[in-house]
Amino acid sequence: MTRDTAITIAGYASIALAVVVLIVVFAVRACTRSKCIFAGMPYLRSCLELLRRLVAKGDVSGLPLAERAINEYLDATPAPARKSRLRLIQQDVLIQRDAVVGDQRSFAEAVNVYIEQKLTAQGLGNTPG
Repeated sequence: MTRDTAITIAGYASIALAVVVLIVVFAVRACTRSKCIFAGMPYLRSCLELLRRLVAKGDVSGLPLAERAINEYLDATPAPARKSRLRLIQQDVLIQRDAVVGDQRSFAEAVNVYIEQKLTAQGLGNTPG
């Protein structure tokens, strides 16, 4: 590698680092506003993990827990992001539904119906599934 090539690569790396820093700065500034588009994201992972565990178990008695997880996640999510986040959760539930049979599939269907009800109740529209 020549000296000029090394300098060029270092220059590109510096530019990439600067872009990442700018993105983080803008994200932090956005989160200081009242309508933070990133709010609720830490809860998304835990909501999805819980729903996956409940679907894998397939026990109908876990339905209230699934509903509570979805409701708590929505409470932590800004209104403008609720539709897309609910659809993301729904998509994950549908993937789980298509991968299982029996009680597990029935449980995933029940969670999907609940998500559809939430979408309709909040005036967010229905989604295919």
